[in-house]
Amino acid sequence: MNSSAFLPFVSVLIPCRNEKLFISRCLESILANSYPASRMEIMLIDGMSEDGTQEIIRIYAQRYKQIKLLLTRNEFNRPVLI
Repeated sequence: MNSSAFLPFVSVLIPCRNEKLFISRCLESILANSYPASRMEIMLIDGMSEDGTQEIIRIYAQRYKQIKLLLTRNEFNRPVLI
């Protein structure tokens, strides 16, 4: 049995808004750790960024399946997971 199966599942929650200049460095630092990607999720909760932050997160989410984007508002005024 794989030793990572015994590790707890970890959720990293990152609230953000208009962090275009810093979000890549933040994600890269988390992705660079030695914890198995299969035992981790990275949830970015965006507060309606207007500077391109969401687009950067979407690029990362396409490359890394453990990254998820949660928008705090949509046309129905409810949180939505992308």
